[in-house]
Amino acid sequence: METPSDRRIAHPRVALSAPIYEVRPHVRPIGAKSCIGAQLTVEIGRILVFGCDQRNGARLLRPWGVRGTMTSSDAQAGPPLPAIEPAQAVEVIIGFIRSQMEQTGFSRLVVGLSGGVDSATVAFLAARAIGADNLLAVRMPYRTSSEASETDALRVVEALGCRTDRVDITPMVDPMLALISGDDDSSLNVRRGNVMARQRMIVLYDRSAAFDALVIGTSNKTEALLGYGTLHGDMAAALAPIGDLYKTQLRAVAGALGVPSEVIAKPPSADLWPGQTDEGELGRSYDSLDRTLFALVDRRWTVDRCVAAGLPRDLVEWVAQRVARMEFKRQVPPVAKLSLRTPGFDHLYPRRRPGSGR
Repeated sequence: METPSDRRIAHPRVALSAPIYEVRPHVRPIGAKSCIGAQLTVEIGRILVFGCDQRNGARLLRPWGVRGTMTSSDAQAGPPLPAIEPAQAVEVIIGFIRSQMEQTGFSRLVVGLSGGVDSATVAFLAARAIGADNLLAVRMPYRTSSEASETDALRVVEALGCRTDRVDITPMVDPMLALISGDDDSSLNVRRGNVMARQRMIVLYDRSAAFDALVIGTSNKTEALLGYGTLHGDMAAALAPIGDLYKTQLRAVAGALGVPSEVIAKPPSADLWPGQTDEGELGRSYDSLDRTLFALVDRRWTVDRCVAAGLPRDLVEWVAQRVARMEFKRQVPPVAKLSLRTPGFDHLYPRRRPGSGR
């Protein structure tokens, strides 16, 4: 008979054929069921919690302990990049998308296709989940957008055979940008980029109404934790299939899906102004950011433990402070509670399509 000691402590949000763990001050198994391709969870507040079964010999993340002292191997090797089993991750995400579509009563999706690896990966996942005919990929260039972005977006469309629209946001954005002024070029770039991101989401939600579809999000876990995105812009969506994949994990998943190699290899960029790149704007590489985030968030290491394991203190402190400072971007707006039942707080229902009999 299997005992609790036979089970590996697992990443608390990984879906596999698994014992499901309840995450409190300590971790304890509370059941074992198959949850591949389904959102079978223990609900703790609003957190969906998964475990990982050692018996099937597969895992999405390499095993690690929630507690314990740092070993000599930690100090020698340094914090690892978060590992992933791409094929299993694809299976779980496709099941997630299908379950959300079934629950809400929709059969179509709209994705903003930038030509980058995030949106390309989401497009490939969506096409597998619901079929290419039910996916609309919208390309939304601005007049300064790179021609390479359009080329790469069309590569994805051609590979999938999905529907596509091209909407030039220049005439929508320029009147607003004309009203933005200031002496700080860095601040101006951020404000202008936010305008573009929110205008693109206006286009996507308009197209979703016309196509009778849900908007599927393209933000990854690294971006979410660092708050590297625009509220009501690229962070807006009806579902977020890659929101628990670090950027480095996402590349592995993209490769498994068959995303064009040119898209995977290009430097990540929101293409908000000429020459802009994610890593240039953040001032750090995604590899170093993911190592640090994985240590701080998933492994729950302290800053000092991360430094002892070989990470630069200035990087770890910058990441830890930014994650805490950007928490407001990851939560719905707080409500001043005045009644016994408050919408979004203790008056909650499963997500359903308006008017649906489900």
